[in-house]
Amino acid sequence: MTTSTVPPALIMGNPGDICTETFLKIGDFTDEITMLNCCTFIYSKFCRALLFYNRSSLNISQETFDLIPLQDFSIESDINWSQSVADIDRQLYTKYNLTEDEIAFIESMIKPM
Repeated sequence: MTTSTVPPALIMGNPGDICTETFLKIGDFTDEITMLNCCTFIYSKFCRALLFYNRSSLNISQETFDLIPLQDFSIESDINWSQSVADIDRQLYTKYNLTEDEIAFIESMIKPM
């Protein structure tokens, strides 16, 4: 994979911040921990693989996220977001019942961040 699987720098807005359509808004978060957990998810190989395979160009639009399953980023989540990104990937692979071949493909094609 090329660096095209690496998301651009994230801009973490504060309540009341706005942006133009140049930027994609990922979500509204009630606290910083939940927002940071979402950022960790975006850096996961699991998420980046789904983004890579659902884009039609180097540009990313809201539709690019159609394959990304919604997650609970709170501390009550079934994913332990305090773990390393590699451990979170393993939890996501288990949660979504990926086969060994699917996991090996993602691991071989998507570079760690």
